[in-house]
Amino acid sequence: MISLLYNTGILIYGLAIKIAALFNNGAALWIAGRKDNINKLVTWRQTVDDDVVWIHCASHGEYEQGLPFIKLIKQHQPKLKIAITFFSPSGYNAISRNSVADWTGYIPLDTKKAASNFVKHMKPTLAIFIKNEWWWNILSELQKENVPIHYISSTIRKDHYFIKHKWMPFTKVLERVSTYGTVDQPSSEIYSQYCNANNVYISGDLRIDRVLEIANKKESIPSLESLNKNKVIIYGSVWESDVDCINKLIDSYQEYYHIIYPHKLEKENVNKLQVSIKNATIFKEGNAIGVNKVSILPVMGQLSSAYQYASLAYVGGGYGVGIHNVLEAAVYKIPVFTGPNIMKSKEAVELRNLGLLYTIYRSDHIQEITTQPSLELINIADSYFNSHKGGAILTYNHIFGESLN
Repeated sequence: MISLLYNTGILIYGLAIKIAALFNNGAALWIAGRKDNINKLVTWRQTVDDDVVWIHCASHGEYEQGLPFIKLIKQHQPKLKIAITFFSPSGYNAISRNSVADWTGYIPLDTKKAASNFVKHMKPTLAIFIKNEWWWNILSELQKENVPIHYISSTIRKDHYFIKHKWMPFTKVLERVSTYGTVDQPSSEIYSQYCNANNVYISGDLRIDRVLEIANKKESIPSLESLNKNKVIIYGSVWESDVDCINKLIDSYQEYYHIIYPHKLEKENVNKLQVSIKNATIFKEGNAIGVNKVSILPVMGQLSSAYQYASLAYVGGGYGVGIHNVLEAAVYKIPVFTGPNIMKSKEAVELRNLGLLYTIYRSDHIQEITTQPSLELINIADSYFNSHKGGAILTYNHIFGESLN
């Protein structure tokens, strides 16, 4: 009965996306990207005799999270080919041309037929899911073919529907997963209780390794080079719900440059932000940022490096379902502001407890809570990131049975 409900729900979901594609560009890209996906996979697989590691990422963020681990596979397992799939078009479009993978595509809609067809043609030696992706038909098909499944940098809560209700078809699949690499102890305990405790280990958050790699690389962004770092606020992954707080910060820091990176890059959303944010202009390549104090940069893949130019950072999403990646900003040892909804972000709570992150409520007076980083806080940030790094190597060792240092 549970399996029937799940499969019916998947079919309804697919139909809803097809309907949405008639008037929503994101949904249209989701459909279009999958039209020729299986044919591209078949064509590529026919040219590959080597074993294939299939790695699935929901979107661009999960890909970035897993990238240090993926690079280790490329370095230490040269005979393996890597295939990477995405659920979202934004993730696929962001890295398809610059992926470290040998093949990049989409995961299919999780119907029984599509799942069987995909696994049959992919023929992976092992399958790796970054963070949390629960596609039960695909997982079942992998297990039918005796393909080892690994979850890396994963988090789970007791209120996940398949944990809360202990539905047998799903728990049987969970018990047969080869390893669960978890971000923290609570997730490890839940997996150990409801799955196979022998398969669970704590790897930490692979995003730590990735943000440290980016910060050490210091990739230049020409449009920001001329700005005075001591007078720049970078706003990352901004939603409409963040606008009121952004306007407060603009009023409080009138002498600063305010560089805003939207979460959604569609033209309609960017135009709405321009209307809502005080004195904002949309940046176009070739123009000088310095002409305008408030600039919106609708650019994908630049944000994590852009924080290096800031003396303060604001990370969006905290007035909605939850904040985005605060580690990308905090790694530069600058004060980070967010909206109040941070409880689903373990690292945000930790950084706030350490005094490195500040939550802003709508009633707050910005001037009263802002601060500049002290030497003490810089040392605290260094200690935090140094003590949490190394998850990629730990994950690699568990999956491949090696002992990299």
